[in-house]
Amino acid sequence: MTIDFESQNTLGSQVLIGHKNARFLRLCYETFRDYDPTKWYVNIGERPVLNVINKQPHLIHRMDGQFGVRPNVCHMLYAIYDKNWRNSYPKPPAFNAYNETTVWTVDTTFSYMCRDVLQFEQNVLK
Repeated sequence: MTIDFESQNTLGSQVLIGHKNARFLRLCYETFRDYDPTKWYVNIGERPVLNVINKQPHLIHRMDGQFGVRPNVCHMLYAIYDKNWRNSYPKPPAFNAYNETTVWTVDTTFSYMCRDVLQFEQNVLK
């Protein structure tokens, strides 16, 4: 299981990569037996770290910011154009502000990602 988190006590749920039968996943799911609907971040952000990762760190391969848990990833994706975006692991979700028209005029990394997808789709349909 490959997970990206920088804190010793909290886990972000941005990107988790692993086999469907990964031991970490099973143990993480078991922590939901103590699910508290009033504390959503405790359920997935804290409990798996405290009850699983801190006790059995060998179950995961820990990344250090490469999957997008660092705050600067939002700036890189939405505020500027970073020509090296293909070397970065995080790929953003789509937002309503972006559509088939606006991606051609906005100068951000995310708009360039959208353009690549749209151009690929246009080439496939030809």
